[in-house]
Amino acid sequence: MDNVIFSKINEAIVCSAGEGVNALSIVRSLGRFGVQVHVICLNKGVNLAAQSRYCTSKTFIDAVEPTLFYSAVREVVKRCDEKPVLYVDNDRMLSAMLTVSEDLADMVLFTSLPEHALKLLDKKDQIAAATEAGLPVPVSWFPSTQEDVLSLSNATTGGLIAKTRLPIVERVKPFKVLSAPDSVSLYENLRGYSLYPNELFVQEFIEGGDEDVYFALCYCPLNNDHPVVVTGRKLVQSGTGDGGIMVLGETAPNETVRNLSMKMIEYLGYKGSFGIEFKYCNRQKQYFFIEVNLRTERFNALGRLAGIDLNIFSYLDATGQDTNSLIGDRQSAGVWIDGAKLLTTLRRRKEWHSFMLFLKILPREKEWAVFSFDDLRPFWCSLQQLGRD
Repeated sequence: MDNVIFSKINEAIVCSAGEGVNALSIVRSLGRFGVQVHVICLNKGVNLAAQSRYCTSKTFIDAVEPTLFYSAVREVVKRCDEKPVLYVDNDRMLSAMLTVSEDLADMVLFTSLPEHALKLLDKKDQIAAATEAGLPVPVSWFPSTQEDVLSLSNATTGGLIAKTRLPIVERVKPFKVLSAPDSVSLYENLRGYSLYPNELFVQEFIEGGDEDVYFALCYCPLNNDHPVVVTGRKLVQSGTGDGGIMVLGETAPNETVRNLSMKMIEYLGYKGSFGIEFKYCNRQKQYFFIEVNLRTERFNALGRLAGIDLNIFSYLDATGQDTNSLIGDRQSAGVWIDGAKLLTTLRRRKEWHSFMLFLKILPREKEWAVFSFDDLRPFWCSLQQLGRD
Protein backbone atom coordinates (compact mmCIF):
# COMPACT_ATOMS: atom_id res chain seq x y z
CA MET A 1 0.00 0.00 0.00
CA ASP A 2 2.98 2.34 0.40
CA ASN A 3 3.21 2.79 -3.38
CA VAL A 4 -0.29 4.26 -3.74
CA ILE A 5 -0.17 7.73 -5.26
CA PHE A 6 -2.83 10.35 -4.56
CA SER A 7 -2.77 12.91 -7.35
CA LYS A 8 -5.34 14.98 -5.43
CA ILE A 9 -6.93 14.80 -2.00
CA ASN A 10 -10.60 15.45 -1.37
CA GLU A 11 -12.06 15.37 2.11
CA ALA A 12 -14.35 12.53 3.16
CA ILE A 13 -17.48 12.13 5.26
CA VAL A 14 -18.08 8.85 7.09
CA CYS A 15 -21.59 8.37 8.49
CA SER A 16 -21.77 5.85 11.29
CA ALA A 17 -24.45 4.40 13.54
CA GLY A 18 -23.79 2.24 16.56
CA GLU A 19 -20.34 1.09 17.65
CA GLY A 20 -18.63 2.20 14.44
CA VAL A 21 -16.21 -0.68 13.82
CA ASN A 22 -16.67 -0.51 10.04
CA ALA A 23 -16.44 3.28 10.07
CA LEU A 24 -13.23 3.10 12.09
CA SER A 25 -11.59 1.03 9.35
CA ILE A 26 -12.63 3.58 6.71
CA VAL A 27 -11.41 6.52 8.79
CA ARG A 28 -8.03 4.88 9.39
CA SER A 29 -7.53 3.88 5.75
CA LEU A 30 -8.18 7.40 4.48
CA GLY A 31 -6.58 9.27 7.35
CA ARG A 32 -3.26 7.47 6.98
CA PHE A 33 -2.98 8.99 3.50
CA GLY A 34 -3.68 12.49 4.73
CA VAL A 35 -7.38 12.67 3.90
CA GLN A 36 -9.37 14.86 6.28
CA VAL A 37 -12.23 12.66 7.48
CA HIS A 38 -15.39 14.04 9.08
CA VAL A 39 -17.48 11.58 11.10
CA ILE A 40 -21.25 11.94 11.48
CA CYS A 41 -22.57 9.67 14.22
CA LEU A 42 -25.36 9.25 16.74
CA ASN A 43 -25.44 11.38 19.86
CA LYS A 44 -25.62 8.31 22.08
CA GLY A 45 -23.14 5.66 23.16
CA VAL A 46 -19.49 5.60 22.11
CA ASN A 47 -18.69 5.64 18.40
CA LEU A 48 -15.18 4.28 17.89
CA ALA A 49 -14.62 6.02 14.55
CA ALA A 50 -15.22 9.39 16.20
CA GLN A 51 -12.50 8.52 18.74
CA SER A 52 -9.83 7.89 16.10
CA ARG A 53 -6.81 10.20 15.83
CA TYR A 54 -7.59 10.26 12.09
CA CYS A 55 -11.03 11.78 12.66
CA THR A 56 -10.75 15.46 11.68
CA SER A 57 -14.13 16.51 13.06
CA LYS A 58 -17.28 14.91 14.41
CA THR A 59 -20.94 15.84 14.08
CA PHE A 60 -23.64 14.28 16.25
CA ILE A 61 -27.25 13.63 15.24
CA ASP A 62 -30.05 12.49 17.54
CA ALA A 63 -31.46 9.75 15.28
CA VAL A 64 -30.83 7.97 11.99
CA GLU A 65 -33.50 9.93 10.16
CA PRO A 66 -33.25 11.23 6.57
CA THR A 67 -33.84 14.90 7.37
CA LEU A 68 -31.27 14.94 10.20
CA PHE A 69 -28.85 12.95 8.03
CA TYR A 70 -29.18 15.42 5.15
CA SER A 71 -28.76 18.47 7.37
CA ALA A 72 -25.63 17.07 9.00
CA VAL A 73 -24.02 16.20 5.65
CA ARG A 74 -24.90 19.62 4.24
CA GLU A 75 -23.26 21.42 7.18
CA VAL A 76 -20.04 19.40 6.78
CA VAL A 77 -19.98 20.00 3.02
CA LYS A 78 -20.08 23.77 3.65
CA ARG A 79 -16.70 23.46 5.38
CA CYS A 80 -15.08 21.55 2.51
CA ASP A 81 -13.24 23.19 -0.40
CA GLU A 82 -14.30 20.49 -2.90
CA LYS A 83 -16.93 17.77 -3.01
CA PRO A 84 -16.15 15.26 -0.25
CA VAL A 85 -16.42 11.50 -0.74
CA LEU A 86 -19.36 10.06 1.21
CA TYR A 87 -19.27 6.72 3.04
CA VAL A 88 -21.90 4.99 5.19
CA ASP A 89 -21.04 2.19 7.58
CA ASN A 90 -24.27 0.24 8.06
CA ASP A 91 -27.71 -0.41 6.59
CA ARG A 92 -29.48 2.19 8.73
CA MET A 93 -27.23 4.99 7.50
CA LEU A 94 -27.39 3.59 3.97
CA SER A 95 -31.19 3.70 3.94
CA ALA A 96 -31.23 7.27 5.28
CA MET A 97 -28.68 8.32 2.66
CA LEU A 98 -30.60 6.73 -0.21
CA THR A 99 -33.79 8.52 0.84
CA VAL A 100 -32.10 11.90 0.26
CA SER A 101 -29.59 10.84 -2.41
CA GLU A 102 -31.04 13.10 -5.12
CA ASP A 103 -30.59 16.13 -2.87
CA LEU A 104 -27.02 15.05 -2.03
CA ALA A 105 -25.95 14.43 -5.62
CA ASP A 106 -24.65 17.96 -6.17
CA MET A 107 -22.86 18.04 -2.82
CA VAL A 108 -20.86 14.80 -2.50
CA LEU A 109 -19.09 12.07 -4.44
CA PHE A 110 -20.74 8.68 -3.98
CA THR A 111 -18.75 5.44 -3.69
CA SER A 112 -21.79 3.52 -4.96
CA LEU A 113 -24.45 4.64 -7.41
CA PRO A 114 -27.62 5.24 -5.32
CA GLU A 115 -29.94 4.18 -8.13
CA HIS A 116 -28.29 0.74 -8.16
CA ALA A 117 -28.43 0.30 -4.40
CA LEU A 118 -32.09 1.31 -4.27
CA LYS A 119 -32.98 -1.69 -6.42
CA LEU A 120 -31.48 -4.11 -3.88
CA LEU A 121 -32.50 -2.73 -0.48
CA ASP A 122 -35.28 -5.31 -0.21
CA LYS A 123 -33.99 -8.83 0.42
CA LYS A 124 -36.83 -10.11 -1.78
CA ASP A 125 -35.30 -8.24 -4.72
CA GLN A 126 -31.84 -9.64 -3.84
CA ILE A 127 -33.14 -13.20 -3.83
CA ALA A 128 -34.98 -12.66 -7.12
CA ALA A 129 -31.82 -11.21 -8.71
CA ALA A 130 -29.64 -14.09 -7.47
CA THR A 131 -32.14 -16.61 -8.82
CA GLU A 132 -32.26 -14.90 -12.20
CA ALA A 133 -28.46 -14.75 -12.28
CA GLY A 134 -28.35 -18.54 -11.88
CA LEU A 135 -27.10 -18.77 -8.29
CA PRO A 136 -28.38 -21.52 -5.96
CA VAL A 137 -30.75 -19.84 -3.47
CA PRO A 138 -32.37 -21.27 -0.32
CA VAL A 139 -36.15 -21.70 -0.44
CA SER A 140 -37.53 -18.38 0.83
CA TRP A 141 -40.92 -17.09 2.01
CA PHE A 142 -42.19 -13.55 2.55
CA PRO A 143 -45.07 -13.77 5.02
CA SER A 144 -47.50 -10.88 5.36
CA THR A 145 -47.85 -11.37 9.11
CA GLN A 146 -46.01 -13.31 11.80
CA GLU A 147 -49.01 -15.63 11.93
CA ASP A 148 -48.32 -16.57 8.31
CA VAL A 149 -45.18 -18.29 9.56
CA LEU A 150 -47.36 -21.05 10.99
CA SER A 151 -48.53 -21.92 7.49
CA LEU A 152 -45.01 -23.02 6.62
CA SER A 153 -45.40 -26.20 8.69
CA ASN A 154 -46.16 -28.22 5.55
CA ALA A 155 -43.72 -26.38 3.29
CA THR A 156 -40.47 -27.81 4.65
CA THR A 157 -39.22 -30.64 6.81
CA GLY A 158 -35.98 -28.84 7.74
CA GLY A 159 -35.09 -25.99 10.04
CA LEU A 160 -36.03 -22.37 9.40
CA ILE A 161 -34.42 -18.99 9.94
CA ALA A 162 -36.01 -15.54 10.03
CA LYS A 163 -34.29 -12.28 9.07
CA THR A 164 -35.31 -8.69 8.62
CA ARG A 165 -36.19 -8.01 5.01
CA LEU A 166 -35.50 -4.24 4.84
CA PRO A 167 -33.13 -1.88 6.67
CA ILE A 168 -34.80 -0.64 9.83
CA VAL A 169 -33.89 3.03 10.08
CA GLU A 170 -35.57 4.69 13.05
CA ARG A 171 -34.97 1.92 15.58
CA VAL A 172 -32.34 -0.73 16.23
CA LYS A 173 -32.77 -3.94 14.25
CA PRO A 174 -34.34 -6.46 16.69
CA PHE A 175 -32.16 -9.43 15.68
CA LYS A 176 -29.62 -10.59 13.13
CA VAL A 177 -31.03 -14.12 12.65
CA LEU A 178 -33.66 -16.18 14.46
CA SER A 179 -33.54 -19.94 13.96
CA ALA A 180 -35.88 -22.74 14.90
CA PRO A 181 -36.40 -26.41 14.02
CA ASP A 182 -39.93 -25.80 12.71
CA SER A 183 -42.50 -23.10 11.96
CA VAL A 184 -44.31 -23.40 15.30
CA SER A 185 -41.09 -22.81 17.24
CA LEU A 186 -40.12 -19.95 14.94
CA TYR A 187 -43.52 -18.33 15.43
CA GLU A 188 -43.10 -18.51 19.20
CA ASN A 189 -39.63 -16.92 18.91
CA LEU A 190 -40.99 -14.09 16.76
CA ARG A 191 -43.85 -13.20 19.11
CA GLY A 192 -41.46 -11.30 21.35
CA TYR A 193 -40.53 -8.84 18.60
CA SER A 194 -42.45 -5.95 17.15
CA LEU A 195 -42.09 -6.13 13.38
CA TYR A 196 -44.17 -4.72 10.56
CA PRO A 197 -45.41 -7.36 8.07
CA ASN A 198 -42.97 -6.35 5.30
CA GLU A 199 -39.93 -6.34 7.60
CA LEU A 200 -39.64 -10.11 7.85
CA PHE A 201 -38.69 -13.01 5.63
CA VAL A 202 -38.08 -16.68 6.28
CA GLN A 203 -35.66 -19.13 4.67
CA GLU A 204 -34.94 -22.81 4.78
CA PHE A 205 -31.90 -23.33 6.99
CA ILE A 206 -28.78 -24.41 5.08
CA GLU A 207 -26.90 -27.03 7.04
CA GLY A 208 -23.44 -26.10 8.24
CA GLY A 209 -21.55 -24.13 10.84
CA ASP A 210 -19.75 -20.81 11.01
CA GLU A 211 -16.79 -22.07 8.99
CA ASP A 212 -19.11 -22.96 6.08
CA VAL A 213 -19.99 -19.28 5.48
CA TYR A 214 -17.97 -17.66 2.68
CA PHE A 215 -17.93 -14.12 1.39
CA ALA A 216 -16.70 -11.94 -1.43
CA LEU A 217 -15.74 -8.32 -0.80
CA CYS A 218 -16.39 -6.50 -4.06
CA TYR A 219 -15.85 -3.14 -5.64
CA CYS A 220 -17.16 -2.46 -9.12
CA PRO A 221 -15.52 0.79 -10.33
CA LEU A 222 -17.75 3.64 -11.38
CA ASN A 223 -15.46 4.41 -14.31
CA ASN A 224 -14.71 1.00 -15.86
CA ASP A 225 -15.95 -2.60 -16.02
CA HIS A 226 -13.18 -4.42 -14.10
CA PRO A 227 -14.46 -5.46 -10.64
CA VAL A 228 -12.13 -6.15 -7.73
CA VAL A 229 -13.09 -9.22 -5.68
CA VAL A 230 -11.48 -10.49 -2.46
CA THR A 231 -12.79 -13.85 -1.19
CA GLY A 232 -12.65 -15.29 2.30
CA ARG A 233 -14.60 -17.22 4.87
CA LYS A 234 -15.93 -16.78 8.35
CA LEU A 235 -14.47 -18.90 11.12
CA VAL A 236 -16.53 -17.76 14.10
CA GLN A 237 -19.76 -15.72 14.11
CA SER A 238 -21.46 -14.10 17.05
CA GLY A 239 -24.74 -15.59 18.15
CA THR A 240 -25.66 -19.22 18.55
CA GLY A 241 -23.97 -20.45 15.39
CA ASP A 242 -26.95 -20.24 13.02
CA GLY A 243 -25.97 -16.75 11.91
CA GLY A 244 -24.47 -13.53 13.18
CA ILE A 245 -21.73 -11.00 12.58
CA MET A 246 -18.24 -12.27 11.87
CA VAL A 247 -15.86 -12.04 14.82
CA LEU A 248 -13.07 -14.17 13.32
CA GLY A 249 -12.41 -14.73 9.63
CA GLU A 250 -9.73 -15.12 7.01
CA THR A 251 -8.89 -14.30 3.43
CA ALA A 252 -9.04 -17.47 1.35
CA PRO A 253 -8.84 -17.78 -2.45
CA ASN A 254 -12.03 -19.52 -3.60
CA GLU A 255 -12.68 -19.76 -7.32
CA THR A 256 -16.24 -21.00 -6.92
CA VAL A 257 -17.21 -18.11 -4.67
CA ARG A 258 -15.44 -15.70 -7.00
CA ASN A 259 -17.21 -17.10 -10.07
CA LEU A 260 -20.63 -16.99 -8.38
CA SER A 261 -19.94 -13.43 -7.31
CA MET A 262 -18.96 -12.44 -10.83
CA LYS A 263 -22.20 -13.93 -12.17
CA MET A 264 -24.11 -11.74 -9.74
CA ILE A 265 -22.03 -8.67 -10.58
CA GLU A 266 -22.49 -9.15 -14.31
CA TYR A 267 -26.23 -9.71 -13.95
CA LEU A 268 -26.73 -6.63 -11.78
CA GLY A 269 -24.39 -4.27 -13.59
CA TYR A 270 -23.80 -2.87 -10.11
CA LYS A 271 -21.42 0.04 -9.52
CA GLY A 272 -19.78 0.56 -6.15
CA SER A 273 -18.98 -1.31 -2.92
CA PHE A 274 -20.81 -4.37 -1.68
CA GLY A 275 -20.32 -7.82 -0.19
CA ILE A 276 -21.86 -11.15 -1.13
CA GLU A 277 -22.32 -13.99 1.35
CA PHE A 278 -22.64 -17.69 0.60
CA LYS A 279 -23.01 -20.84 2.68
CA TYR A 280 -21.65 -24.23 1.68
CA CYS A 281 -23.92 -27.21 2.32
CA ASN A 282 -21.90 -30.41 2.77
CA ARG A 283 -24.96 -32.57 2.21
CA GLN A 284 -25.89 -30.98 -1.13
CA LYS A 285 -22.26 -30.19 -2.07
CA GLN A 286 -22.93 -26.65 -3.26
CA TYR A 287 -22.74 -23.02 -2.24
CA PHE A 288 -26.00 -21.17 -1.60
CA PHE A 289 -26.46 -17.43 -1.99
CA ILE A 290 -27.33 -15.81 1.34
CA GLU A 291 -27.38 -12.04 0.87
CA VAL A 292 -25.80 -8.90 -0.56
CA ASN A 293 -24.63 -6.08 1.71
CA LEU A 294 -24.75 -2.81 -0.20
CA ARG A 295 -21.71 -1.17 1.41
CA THR A 296 -18.20 -2.03 2.52
CA GLU A 297 -18.48 -4.91 4.98
CA ARG A 298 -17.66 -4.64 8.66
CA PHE A 299 -14.55 -6.75 8.01
CA ASN A 300 -13.56 -5.04 4.76
CA ALA A 301 -10.09 -4.40 6.24
CA LEU A 302 -9.35 -8.02 5.28
CA GLY A 303 -8.81 -6.70 1.77
CA ARG A 304 -5.61 -4.98 2.94
CA LEU A 305 -4.18 -8.38 3.84
CA ALA A 306 -4.98 -9.60 0.34
CA GLY A 307 -3.17 -6.64 -1.21
CA ILE A 308 -6.23 -4.47 -1.86
CA ASP A 309 -7.59 -1.78 0.45
CA LEU A 310 -11.16 -1.45 -0.78
CA ASN A 311 -11.66 1.79 1.14
CA ILE A 312 -8.76 3.45 -0.70
CA PHE A 313 -9.84 1.82 -3.96
CA SER A 314 -13.33 3.31 -3.73
CA TYR A 315 -11.93 6.71 -2.70
CA LEU A 316 -9.55 6.91 -5.65
CA ASP A 317 -12.26 5.73 -8.04
CA ALA A 318 -14.83 8.22 -6.76
CA THR A 319 -12.34 11.07 -7.19
CA GLY A 320 -11.32 9.92 -10.69
CA GLN A 321 -7.80 8.80 -9.79
CA ASP A 322 -5.70 5.81 -10.86
CA THR A 323 -6.42 2.54 -9.01
CA ASN A 324 -4.01 0.20 -10.81
CA SER A 325 -1.31 0.47 -8.14
CA LEU A 326 -3.67 -1.02 -5.53
CA ILE A 327 -3.81 -4.51 -6.99
CA GLY A 328 -1.41 -6.73 -5.05
CA ASP A 329 -0.28 -10.33 -5.56
CA ARG A 330 -0.35 -11.50 -1.97
CA GLN A 331 -0.69 -15.29 -1.73
CA SER A 332 -0.80 -16.05 2.01
CA ALA A 333 -4.00 -15.62 3.99
CA GLY A 334 -4.50 -13.11 6.76
CA VAL A 335 -7.05 -13.11 9.56
CA TRP A 336 -9.47 -10.48 10.88
CA ILE A 337 -10.30 -10.51 14.58
CA ASP A 338 -12.84 -8.67 16.67
CA GLY A 339 -11.11 -9.61 19.93
CA ALA A 340 -13.72 -8.52 22.46
CA LYS A 341 -16.71 -10.05 20.66
CA LEU A 342 -14.73 -13.21 19.83
CA LEU A 343 -13.86 -13.87 23.48
CA THR A 344 -17.43 -13.11 24.54
CA THR A 345 -18.75 -15.54 21.90
CA LEU A 346 -16.32 -18.32 22.81
CA ARG A 347 -17.06 -17.93 26.52
CA ARG A 348 -20.80 -18.11 25.92
CA ARG A 349 -20.64 -21.09 23.58
CA LYS A 350 -17.99 -23.01 25.55
CA GLU A 351 -16.72 -24.54 22.29
CA TRP A 352 -13.19 -25.81 22.89
CA HIS A 353 -12.45 -26.43 19.20
CA SER A 354 -13.18 -22.79 18.32
CA PHE A 355 -10.82 -21.58 21.03
CA MET A 356 -8.09 -23.91 19.75
CA LEU A 357 -8.66 -22.58 16.22
CA PHE A 358 -8.19 -19.05 17.55
CA LEU A 359 -4.88 -19.99 19.19
CA LYS A 360 -3.72 -21.77 16.02
CA ILE A 361 -4.21 -18.80 13.70
CA LEU A 362 -3.18 -16.10 16.19
CA PRO A 363 0.48 -16.03 15.01
CA ARG A 364 -0.55 -15.22 11.43
CA GLU A 365 -0.66 -11.68 10.10
CA LYS A 366 -3.74 -10.02 11.51
CA GLU A 367 -6.06 -7.11 11.00
CA TRP A 368 -7.82 -6.25 14.24
CA ALA A 369 -11.31 -4.79 14.22
CA VAL A 370 -10.39 -2.09 16.74
CA PHE A 371 -6.79 -2.41 17.96
CA SER A 372 -4.03 -0.58 16.09
CA PHE A 373 -0.65 0.60 17.38
CA ASP A 374 -0.92 3.92 15.54
CA ASP A 375 -4.43 4.67 16.82
CA LEU A 376 -4.95 3.36 20.36
CA ARG A 377 -7.75 5.56 21.66
CA PRO A 378 -10.60 3.56 20.02
CA PHE A 379 -9.18 0.40 21.59
CA TRP A 380 -9.13 1.92 25.09
CA CYS A 381 -12.66 3.21 24.57
CA SER A 382 -13.83 -0.24 23.51
CA LEU A 383 -12.32 -1.77 26.67
CA GLN A 384 -14.12 0.79 28.84
CA GLN A 385 -17.35 0.04 27.02
CA LEU A 386 -16.79 -3.70 27.49
CA GLY A 387 -16.38 -3.13 31.22
CA ARG A 388 -19.74 -1.35 31.39
CA ASP A 389 -21.63 -4.00 29.39
